Amino acid sequence: MGLLLLAATACGPTISEFNARAYEQATSLKVEALALMDKATAPYAEHADAVQHLKTELEKAYEFAKGRPENEISARQWRILIDPDRDLLGGGSGRLEKAIRILGDVC
Repeated sequence: MGLLLLAATACGPTISEFNARAYEQATSLKVEALALMDKATAPYAEHADAVQHLKTELEKAYEFAKGRPENEISARQWRILIDPDRDLLGGGSGRLEKAIRILGDVC
């Protein structure tokens, strides 16, 4: 029975043990993303650098997760977050840019 359980879990996706750097990246990026969204009423040009900085930091976090051993699940979660075809941070940043431009022109 123990051998069967080991065989069943050995082939599935894996996740690394807790990593303080990964945790710090995730929590910092959450705070940065929420703060940037709060600025969506100002002209985009005022925050273009911040949007690009956030995108770069998200890519770094993905690469870090992808490079850790036995961390397939976390890497896939980061990939989903930054995917430009999804409605999360990757897709959301493009919409955020548009929202900032539109609201900035109206306000």
